[in-house]
Formats: sequence, structure tokens, C-alpha cells
Amino acid sequence: MTHKLFEIDSLDGYQFQELIADILKKRGYENLKISPKSHDLGKDIVMENSKGEIIIVECKHQSFVGRPIIQKLQGAM
Repeated sequence: MTHKLFEIDSLDGYQFQELIADILKKRGYENLKISPKSHDLGKDIVMENSKGEIIIVECKHQSFVGRPIIQKLQGAM
């Protein structure tokens, strides 16, 4: 297994999204689909768990996630 060291703060939003998808794959989630860089409609990653349930992930590479972002995710579901 190869490990890569880097500063998370140096990643842009899309690189952070790819990192999260990679971590989720290694945790056993399947059929991960990473949304395009724009017009993702609040869904950065769509995946399935071992039961076949669909999971929607919204990645935010920032220190605070407020109400408008949570409402956007809720609307995407």
C-alpha cells in the first residue's frame, strides 16, 4: 500500500472531494460516483453501502458549515 503525505489545507475543493472518495472506497463503500466540478446540485459523491442503500455526500473543505449548506444538501436528497 502506498501512502502519500500532504497538507490537507493545500488541496483545492475538488482534490479534497477526491481524497474523501478514496477514503470511502478503502472503507468498503461501492459504486462511488464523483460529481463534476460544477453544477453538482449539492451531491459531490453518490455511493452505496454494503446493503445497497444510496448515500449522498457533500464535501466542504472549510472550517464552518452553516445552515444554507445543510439546507442545500437536504434539498439534494
